[in-house]
Amino acid sequence: MIAPAEFRGQFSVFEHTIYCASCSQGALSKTVQTAIGDFVQGWDEQGARWDVWTESLESARRRFAALIHARPEDIAVLPSASEAVFQVVSSLGLTSDAAILSSRLEFPSIAQVLVNAAGPRVKFVDQDGLSLTVDDYTGELLNGAKLVSVPLVSYKNGFRPPVEDIAERAHRHGAAVLVDAYQGAGAVAVDVTEMGCDFLVAGSLKYLLGTGGVAFVYVHPHWHERLQPVMTGWFGRVNPYAFDPHTVDFPPTARRLETGTPAVLSARVADAALSLLAQLDAKRVESYVAGLVSALQSVVEDQGLQWVGHGTGKGTWGPMAAVQTSDPAGLDAYLRSRGIAGSPRGQALRLSFHYYNTQADVLHIADALKDWSRDRRR
Repeated sequence: MIAPAEFRGQFSVFEHTIYCASCSQGALSKTVQTAIGDFVQGWDEQGARWDVWTESLESARRRFAALIHARPEDIAVLPSASEAVFQVVSSLGLTSDAAILSSRLEFPSIAQVLVNAAGPRVKFVDQDGLSLTVDDYTGELLNGAKLVSVPLVSYKNGFRPPVEDIAERAHRHGAAVLVDAYQGAGAVAVDVTEMGCDFLVAGSLKYLLGTGGVAFVYVHPHWHERLQPVMTGWFGRVNPYAFDPHTVDFPPTARRLETGTPAVLSARVADAALSLLAQLDAKRVESYVAGLVSALQSVVEDQGLQWVGHGTGKGTWGPMAAVQTSDPAGLDAYLRSRGIAGSPRGQALRLSFHYYNTQADVLHIADALKDWSRDRRR
């Protein structure tokens, strides 16, 4: 397990910026930069290297499986979380009266796929759009809901719902569970066995430290051969390289959800980024990042500011906190003038941490917020 300072040295952005925008895009590592250069050089010198590209895809699959304590055959690789959720929901064969439970803590792309698939059968169970409890789901589960979608971490404010308890309650009432881990995987320890989910979606763009174009879907073995995809492509075949236009055969693994040609450069990037994360202990990373978030929340409160979701309970937060403000763009611009990169969303500025951030970063943010608050009071 390498130390945060050594890990930070992999990311040249910290030479000039306090980077706190991993909730939008993970920082670019030297390992990933090298991988991109190697890919471009190989493309230039040798053209289509499908053997190399496919191995990068399979290596990324193996690394992600290890990260979440699953098997490679439980993982499908798709271009985006939206497509991944569509593949899951459309493959379940839900009846026309089966309700799906979601919440306003869900990233819109996930909720929109659900609404498009099931319309009024999608029930939003949260009370305030900021937090979730097990009891929020109970009424609809008693009414026979068949699928529960819950974020590991909310993109809005970093709130962490009690996913394991929600999954246990859902299964007790005969509902499957889909977890969107995009806003946490890489900075939050994930064990799908302990979590008890049926499906889990994550993408390479954020805390997995890659880029867009690659999303991973975990499928519990119980579901492998029960899923009947509506959309497919040549990578969803038992042998993609058979090139048989007459046969639509699905492998007996999660790969049956895959579709067309994968984003081979993004897969190479994902593999390189995951090789970095493989050097870390996920639980220690989660604990370390949680300490930074807790310190940031105290800083926000000390300045008389509020973070979104204030009062919903400490100890239930992921790698991000959101400062509530009527002028998120203005606050973002001010912090960037002080060399601090965040991510504005709605009526908040989100500040997120990874293993490459430090307590010194929090102190810099504290000073900047103090000055910003003072200037606004003048």
